[in-house]
Amino acid sequence: MEKGDVKKASSLMMCAVFVVFLLFFAVGYFFFIPSVIYIPIIEQEQRHSLPELSLQSITDGSFESGLEVYMCENITQRVELIALNYTVNKLLGKTSQKGIHITHDGYFIRDSHFTRDDAERYAEEVSNFADDCGVQVDLLIVPEAGIMLRDKLDTDIQCRTFEEADMNVGYLSELVSDKVNVFYAKEPIQKVIDSGTQAFYRTDHHWTTECAKSVFEWYAEKTSLTLPDIEYEIHSVPGFYGHIYSLLPMFFIESDELHYYINPKGKYQVNCEGSSYTDSMIHYDQAAHNDKYRIFFGGDQKRIEITSNAPKGNIMVIHDSFGRSFLTFLADSCSDICSIDLRQKNADDKNAAQQCREFGADRVLIILYTESINDKRMGSF
Repeated sequence: MEKGDVKKASSLMMCAVFVVFLLFFAVGYFFFIPSVIYIPIIEQEQRHSLPELSLQSITDGSFESGLEVYMCENITQRVELIALNYTVNKLLGKTSQKGIHITHDGYFIRDSHFTRDDAERYAEEVSNFADDCGVQVDLLIVPEAGIMLRDKLDTDIQCRTFEEADMNVGYLSELVSDKVNVFYAKEPIQKVIDSGTQAFYRTDHHWTTECAKSVFEWYAEKTSLTLPDIEYEIHSVPGFYGHIYSLLPMFFIESDELHYYINPKGKYQVNCEGSSYTDSMIHYDQAAHNDKYRIFFGGDQKRIEITSNAPKGNIMVIHDSFGRSFLTFLADSCSDICSIDLRQKNADDKNAAQQCREFGADRVLIILYTESINDKRMGSF
């Protein structure tokens, strides 16, 4: 074989190897990676639109920069590439990313942002509300997962933000007026954990339905609410990945089962924000979507009115998303419930005290978890 033929054969071999490599990468990129795991991003980030092409945008450089941003946000398999990056970091021993700690058994736990200043501000806001509404106000505070599951975290972060948040609940309790009864749900949640029952989802900040039920029963006993004797039907929604996972997607992360409880003898009329009435608090269609926690009332709602065949009771509930699963049990104890989510409030809406008086509530229950206390919307009564 002549020298030129050897060089030509070598070049052809290199091209063949390169083509095989490209085919291998393409198969993995477009077919293998998506089939390994489904990346269920819950809250779609705000995407930029394709920039407008004009002489002005070309000359000032805005089209070029806008196009670059657009292409980066819409690259094929973008979510899988992000997940691959976080997965590699985890395999390299990086157990904390983006303020989220990944435990040895797959829990995703966010740092707490509940500060002493937040406790002071919220204590004043809820005390003023209690003065204004004129009925008994119960404040039910749910400790976030990091407070209850600190033993799962590395020792160097166990007592950092979570210990401060835990202490700040006590500080808030001391500051509120005597018209506010504070219930810190740490005790009943610890009992759930000690029993071997999962209290928080692995990849979500919410409590499990079992935990919500236990806290409801504890609260009912503390306040002399009717505690109904019901044999619930328990239904399961598999493949649950939560909000925290959508912030830090990874491959090979175990999903949870989300449970919802049905009272076979319960009769309900539910009105969400003035829409047509439904006879169920469970929106079954949401089980097929990424954000499966929306199965409770179809997601966060500004105002919900629930009437049921439960024993008499008229209560207003002010809550964050933790309250949605709690309401499904409260509705079997109180026949008339008005719930509002202050995070959905518009500037021209009536304030919470006005709504309380118009509804004729005998009691107000505020449910929020510790992280929500630093959300100023939750204090916009």
